[in-house]
Amino acid sequence: MKTYFFPGLGADRSLEPYHRIPGLEIEWVNWPSKISTNWELFLQNLQRENNIQGGSLFIGISFGGLVATQLAKVKKPSAVILVGSLIDSIAVSTLFRFIKWVVPVIPSFVFNLNWAPRWVISYFFGIQQKPHLVHFYRMVPGYSPHQAKALIQLALSAPPIEIKPAIYSIHGKKDRILPYKKAQPGYQVEEGGHLLSMTHSSEINRAILDWLNKQNLVRARK
Repeated sequence: MKTYFFPGLGADRSLEPYHRIPGLEIEWVNWPSKISTNWELFLQNLQRENNIQGGSLFIGISFGGLVATQLAKVKKPSAVILVGSLIDSIAVSTLFRFIKWVVPVIPSFVFNLNWAPRWVISYFFGIQQKPHLVHFYRMVPGYSPHQAKALIQLALSAPPIEIKPAIYSIHGKKDRILPYKKAQPGYQVEEGGHLLSMTHSSEINRAILDWLNKQNLVRARK
């Protein structure tokens, strides 16, 4: 089954080893080289740089889930699966919704995630193990502070949508960025924080396959 994985904000296809799922023909989406803070232009640039086919499966991680649901308006996927993600900015914690109003005036250099202390990354993203922290700090330089700022502005300004394809949400109960109660997950990871792809990938992959099997969308050996 053709499947598109949409990585999170500051993440990239280096998450691929965590999500090798039997029965799925997976392609990782690259964020546009030029990131607009206007959703319509952002989606146009995204499609221009990625050959995303309609009728396929969309799986979005964190910010990537928001993009997947917005793109679903025009690409009509067979289903959308959200991993530690959200449908619109209403699900973001109160702190981050407040930041929405001040982000535009904050200098771009502030959004250099390489500067963030490890305890901050561990607390908000739920990653504790050294290999996961090392991977995180290797990913974030792939995005300039200007790009990171633009992606954050997009995440905090997503317009509400009506979800027409089947949608399934997988969420960590200890997510400190996107509260699980507001996400209304179909599958809850009891000890999961925000970056589930690293910390609970095996459990996530099983949950994805279980749901796809129940929906008769794919038959794959686990």
